[in-house]
Amino acid sequence: MAEQKIDPAAADTGQEAARKAVEALRESEEKFRSVFTQASDLILLLDIPPNGIPVIQDVNDAVVRLLGYSREELIGRPISVLDPGITATLVADRRKAAADGINFEVKHRCKDGTIREFDCSANLHTVGQKILGVSVERDITERRKAQTALIESEERYRRLFESAKDGILLLDFETGRITGANPFMTELLGFSNKALLEMHIWELGFLKDVVSSKDAFLQLKSRDYIRYEDLPLETKEGKKAAVEFVSNVYLVGGKKVIQCNIRDITERKQAAEALLNTQRRQKAILDNIPDMAWLKDKEGRFIAVNEAFGRSCGLAPEALPGKTDLDIWPKELAERYRADDEEVMRTGKRKQVEEPLATKEGITLTIETIKMPIFDEDRLIIGTTGLARDITERVSAEADRRESYEIQAVLNTILQHSLTPIPLQQKLADHLAALFSIPWLAVQPKGAVFLVTPGRTLTLTAQQGLAPSLLTACAKLPFGKCLCGRAAERGQIVTSDHVGPDHEITYEGIQPHGHYCAPIIAGGKTLGVLNLYLKEGTDITGKRKDFIQAVTDIIAADILHARVEEQFIHSQKMEAIGHMSGGVAHDFNNILTAIMGYADFLRAALPAGDPKCADVEEIIKAGERAAALTQQLLTFSRKQVVQFKVLDLDQIVPET
Repeated sequence: MAEQKIDPAAADTGQEAARKAVEALRESEEKFRSVFTQASDLILLLDIPPNGIPVIQDVNDAVVRLLGYSREELIGRPISVLDPGITATLVADRRKAAADGINFEVKHRCKDGTIREFDCSANLHTVGQKILGVSVERDITERRKAQTALIESEERYRRLFESAKDGILLLDFETGRITGANPFMTELLGFSNKALLEMHIWELGFLKDVVSSKDAFLQLKSRDYIRYEDLPLETKEGKKAAVEFVSNVYLVGGKKVIQCNIRDITERKQAAEALLNTQRRQKAILDNIPDMAWLKDKEGRFIAVNEAFGRSCGLAPEALPGKTDLDIWPKELAERYRADDEEVMRTGKRKQVEEPLATKEGITLTIETIKMPIFDEDRLIIGTTGLARDITERVSAEADRRESYEIQAVLNTILQHSLTPIPLQQKLADHLAALFSIPWLAVQPKGAVFLVTPGRTLTLTAQQGLAPSLLTACAKLPFGKCLCGRAAERGQIVTSDHVGPDHEITYEGIQPHGHYCAPIIAGGKTLGVLNLYLKEGTDITGKRKDFIQAVTDIIAADILHARVEEQFIHSQKMEAIGHMSGGVAHDFNNILTAIMGYADFLRAALPAGDPKCADVEEIIKAGERAAALTQQLLTFSRKQVVQFKVLDLDQIVPET
């Protein structure tokens, strides 16, 4: 056999070709591995046995990332660990998978137990004696959820569309043709669904005023939203109703659609009219109540008020709903009213109070208010209601009666003091104490009584509450000085509502006050002055002036009574002295009779010219003078008739 020779050049060429083939194969494998690893879709390489379950040979990173398994946990495991259904599909459609590939959906169980859905594209390849499967899978879990949600949304819309108690029309945006009508719409109009779908929107009679022509429909198209509150609807059978019409434009699949909602508001309109009539009746009732009446919500906002309430605050009743007490009344009163409301809502009980009210004219009235909680059908408090009545006149009358009673009680007390047998100074002090039990005098329980003394002077006789410095300064006041002196000088009442220039006597630390100085007069003669301290700015009404006049009259009577009593006591003293002097005169006269008798005997027994005769004459003269004195004592005691005679002073004086 002849020996073959190898061409070196041909050998080199073959080796180079083999090397390039290997190199190309390596590059191809690297590209495949790069695509395999970095692909965002799941890629599973499967070993497909002739009869049995496919086995996972390899998986890319997306499988690890999405399903949560490691490569080691999957490689060499049957595909059924992820989805048993994929095995049956591959086996059943093996020929198709080998020829053209197959597409189907699979569900894989993740490592955490959740299920994800994938769109799978599988191909089978024969490599030597083995069949290799390649499954490329795209995650459609979120898309499937969105599809499910869309289907559910469409189903909900369809149920709403079918069951809605409003009429719904769907219109072709371009032509205005009705493309859909729900059952309520067909029932409301009296047309069949088929008949409506053959009509244009402007052919519906009740919409003629809205879209009465194609031009008007174009205007409807140009506006995304239209609403008409009250349209008269007449059905096919002639039945009339009131409807609300609302039109919206929106996109469906990139195409504009007009949806018209027609709501039957007949009952609502009737209810609104009934409510309006009820409100009118309620307003008529409220406005005819002479008392103030109102309703408030829980936040204190007015819901409704009557005419009387509006007049009280100077606002129209329709302007008050929504306002609070702070918007209407002075802050102090508003806070007081709100506190009462909160108490009523907290306790759930009515409250009746007397409280002040400031009118728009600035007059403060006294009102009697009754506040009550408002309950809803579940017995929950939702606000308050109230009535207020002006009781200013009643309160004034009651105060007047109460003051009259107090005045009469004080006068009775003073009269009792007046009848009590006590010294005048004590009576005057008791009178002052009684006076200051009167509320309007008790604010400044100070005062004094001055009595007139010789020299046109006022002497402080009784006082209560005067400052120590005044006790000295006012102890003696001449007529015309300060308020009391002027009252005494003029014989008229002198008043002052504050400490001013006419208040001549002051002292350090003097407090603001007023004065009422009333002269005490009897028979046109001033006997003294009653000085009362008053709260600064106090108004002395006619009734109060009459009361003080009555007090000064009683004091005048007390002064006169004290003077008469003093004169009576003096008279009694003089009468006692008279009785005593009469008795003394009689006794002395008896003694004088003996003296004079014996003196006469002695003078007759003495001879003429006897020096003793002169002594006897002196005894007789002294006896005569004593007899004259005795006669005077008897005259003083009124036991002797008075005889008048002419006296010679020139003769009497030397004798004395």
